[in-house]
Amino acid sequence: MYQPGPRVIRTPVHAADKSKSVKLQRILDSHRRQIVDIRSELQVLRECLDDLGLLSREKFLLRAHAAAFDAMLRAHPCKWDVSVADVMEAPGIIHTITAGAGLPATRALRVASRMTSQAVADVPPNLGLPSHGAGCAVCIGGFNGAQSLSYVELFDPITATWQTLPPMAERRAGASAAVLGGMVYMCGGSNDLQCLNSMERFDILSGSWGMMAPMSDSREGAACVAVGSHVYVFGGFNGLRFLNSAERFDPCSKKWVPLPPMAERRYRGAAAVLGGKIYVLGGSDDLRCLSQAQCFDPASGTWESLPPMDVRRDGAALVSFGGNLNVVGGHDGRHYLSSAEKFDPRASTWTPLPPMHERRHRAAAAVVAGHLYVFGGFDGISYLNSVERFDLETERWSEAPPMQIRRAWTAAVSVHRWSASGLPTTRWSRLGLKFADGMAWTEMQQASV
Repeated sequence: MYQPGPRVIRTPVHAADKSKSVKLQRILDSHRRQIVDIRSELQVLRECLDDLGLLSREKFLLRAHAAAFDAMLRAHPCKWDVSVADVMEAPGIIHTITAGAGLPATRALRVASRMTSQAVADVPPNLGLPSHGAGCAVCIGGFNGAQSLSYVELFDPITATWQTLPPMAERRAGASAAVLGGMVYMCGGSNDLQCLNSMERFDILSGSWGMMAPMSDSREGAACVAVGSHVYVFGGFNGLRFLNSAERFDPCSKKWVPLPPMAERRYRGAAAVLGGKIYVLGGSDDLRCLSQAQCFDPASGTWESLPPMDVRRDGAALVSFGGNLNVVGGHDGRHYLSSAEKFDPRASTWTPLPPMHERRHRAAAAVVAGHLYVFGGFDGISYLNSVERFDLETERWSEAPPMQIRRAWTAAVSVHRWSASGLPTTRWSRLGLKFADGMAWTEMQQASV
């Protein structure tokens, strides 16, 4: 006869797992409470030592770091063949460190210790620029739909990355910019309260901004270029009327000089340099958007009328590129534009270019690494942070990494490492280059502004 054995009760697997999980959670909670208590006691102890003058917070953290470092060495022993001083003196090491840290951190490193002072002093001052010679674009100021901006960022086309630069002293929307002798000049604009006549200058070598002599008139939405050893500004709005006046700044004398006026009043016009001459076109005269274009000869101080553009363009972006003037976007009085066209000064004719992917009013443009880049703008609905790149050979537009913030009415310039290299004036003279403020500048670079 079958006799049943003792009855065995089996706990379901999921119930056992749940019980184990609860136990582990209780242990974890207990450890967390202990950590909180230890941190609280440690904070009180550090404050007591600091109040008594026995051990400052900085020294406490330094000793804690040294103890952690010693513990790591004991756990992973190794043989040192060189000292920290030897590493700092090795060619290229300190350059790599400071290039990643940036200018402010580099200046702090220089005063941190005698060991690093000399090594950092030997670093080229223009470490804010990449080591390659392809050049970079700098976008400055603008308007984000709510307020004018002082924000500045740099785009490296080789690494396809953006980095933040020191901001301007004043917020500026609709300011105009030019590069001369390793300096970026920002003229006028608006700070949301008034149109500005002030000018700031960014030193590419030191990464710092400084105020310069103001213009003779306030100018929002003016056009600006640099030729030879001067900065030229055309038109704009002074808060009361649209302007056809023009003026020139001499960095050596730090003075503004009036120039012959333009034929039309121009607000949000565009300017570029090609073949040593200044081309100014488009904008608005307070009654209509303009298609008219003019050419100014700095040598003779005279204006020449040019054939008008095929499209009226207010707030367009203009660069000289591939021996032509290339104008993109804007507003024709009815529509926000994605269209583009180019002017051949030899044939004196305008030719359509493929349109951009997006409509862009008050966008900025610069030529970097052999491509035309267009930054931001307003498409009629929203402010853009998108960037487009135009290939001259294929005549195709492609997307580029976007800016860090959305904005229109920003200013863009292209800068090169060698333009801020600080070579002695005598060497620049031997190369046949012009210079201002001890820094060299050539028309080849001007064409990319």
